[in-house]
Amino acid sequence: MVPELVLTGAPGGVAVISMAGDLDLATVPRVRSELVRVLATLEDPPRVVLDLYGVDLVDSLGLALVLEVVRRCAQRGGSVAIARVEPAVRREFDLTGLSTILPLHVDVDSAARSLATGQP
Repeated sequence: MVPELVLTGAPGGVAVISMAGDLDLATVPRVRSELVRVLATLEDPPRVVLDLYGVDLVDSLGLALVLEVVRRCAQRGGSVAIARVEPAVRREFDLTGLSTILPLHVDVDSAARSLATGQP
């Protein structure tokens, strides 16, 4: 299932990109092009919450895509927070060590607050 992306806003000028579906070999190319398009519409510095509620499967390409979003935002002086990670996806973040460098928030509000205040 190709993830659906929905862009909304949060207080403090934070953009929330919500995803639902799989992030794997079959879907990442299409999702990447859509994410690049969405990120290009954001003002600098982009502050983005990736809301992964509903993403049930992520493989190494999906994790690489998350890191690409982080890199693209950082290149423009921005930052990314990850919110509402499903248990199976959380395991992948933990196994790869990404959860130690990308804080995983329990909800969108806490992730948005962390970006608005500059606290992880």
